[in-house]
Amino acid sequence: MSKIAGAMAALGVVAGLGVAALPMASYAAESAPVTIRATVDSSIAVSTDGVDLVDFGNIDKGSGENIQTIAVTVTGTVTNYSLGVMDYDDNTNMVNVTTPTSTSVIPTLGDDVTTLTGGWGFRSEGRHVSNNDWKGMPVYGAQGATTNIVPKAALDTTNGSVTNVQFGINLNGLTLDNGTYEDKVIFTATDADATVTP
Repeated sequence: MSKIAGAMAALGVVAGLGVAALPMASYAAESAPVTIRATVDSSIAVSTDGVDLVDFGNIDKGSGENIQTIAVTVTGTVTNYSLGVMDYDDNTNMVNVTTPTSTSVIPTLGDDVTTLTGGWGFRSEGRHVSNNDWKGMPVYGAQGATTNIVPKAALDTTNGSVTNVQFGINLNGLTLDNGTYEDKVIFTATDADATVTP
């Protein structure tokens, strides 16, 4: 037998025995699961044009109506959208951040109040008829908590749609400690035509 033939025979025997003797795991393996995903959705985004503070400035105790306006822009590829706002947490009052131990607060208004008195709220500029369109701030995360500012507005996907939102405050009838009062809100933009199925 030639050296090559002898080597081949020896390899055949070793390989044959090796396959029979080795456990399956040594020559077969599986990867971790790989998720294959496709998300079907229209894009939508909401921004406050870089504004992160609406400041009413110094207000005298018992002062009347004070209004500040912020521009909110919605962009994306949806046909119709609904713009809403809600409180950032479950406390809708403006609290004294200068003196955290203070118990005096500026409460949020009720919905569709007749006048902006004794609290703070919001409305869409240009979409109200009179002062009775002020709304109070809903709690973040509560079922149906987002209060619509602009429902079913057509979205300009090129430049975005801008809504001027007014925040108002009136301290008449409130007994307040001196200090700076604050609360935080978030704006939401949702596809008004979206359908979700389980």
